[in-house]
Amino acid sequence: MGLDFPNPVGMAAGFDRDGRLLASLPGSGLGFAEIGTVNASASDHPLLIRLAARLARARALPGLPPVGVSIGSLRDSLDGAALADYASAMMALLPQVDFFTLNLSRPGSPGRGSAVDPAALAGFLASLCQRCQALGAERWRPVPLVLKLAVEPGEVMPPAARLAGELGFDAVLAAFEGWPCRESVLRRIETLAKCLEPIPLLVVGGIRSAADVRDRLAAGAVLVQVYSALLGQGPAAVRSLLAEPV
Repeated sequence: MGLDFPNPVGMAAGFDRDGRLLASLPGSGLGFAEIGTVNASASDHPLLIRLAARLARARALPGLPPVGVSIGSLRDSLDGAALADYASAMMALLPQVDFFTLNLSRPGSPGRGSAVDPAALAGFLASLCQRCQALGAERWRPVPLVLKLAVEPGEVMPPAARLAGELGFDAVLAAFEGWPCRESVLRRIETLAKCLEPIPLLVVGGIRSAADVRDRLAAGAVLVQVYSALLGQGPAAVRSLLAEPV
């Protein structure tokens, strides 16, 4: 994505939804962090202004790793209102972020699952890619765009993942939620990574040890995100996840 990551272990969205922990990132050992998910409506400017201010202060800190923001919408359809929600967050936060993640993994999201209308999904994602690229061109600061999607046990390739390359996304973030079989996760990562080449694959879900990190990277992921390990162990989790060569 054109970014320099100190190491491949990052903080997943959901752990720091509103950017209150940004000041502690330089000493955390994390290779990157994702704030949010920001599900602000297009009219919810105060929330975006507060987050933009926190991000701006954090960017002045020495040793800050790359910081992205996960953005989403609570709408139940891929319509103009949902598009406006995503676009407003992009416009408010673009000057302060290293990458955006478009979150389609929320349970109940109209962009999640095999029942989604492929044409509607393609049009929606194309519009968001174009909006992000246009904003980056206006401000002379292109920002990479990551597509986050949930990977269901019964599907080899989520519909949105097939669109990532042709629409201009810079990476795909695959969320493995509640998969009971570690070997199945690794096989699916390998399949996704091969199908997405040359687009990089990021992975989140079920990562609790350095062996989990190593195995996912060996399967084809280039970066991993953690949530539960941080929740249970705090900063010590980062040291343990990086305890073995990855």
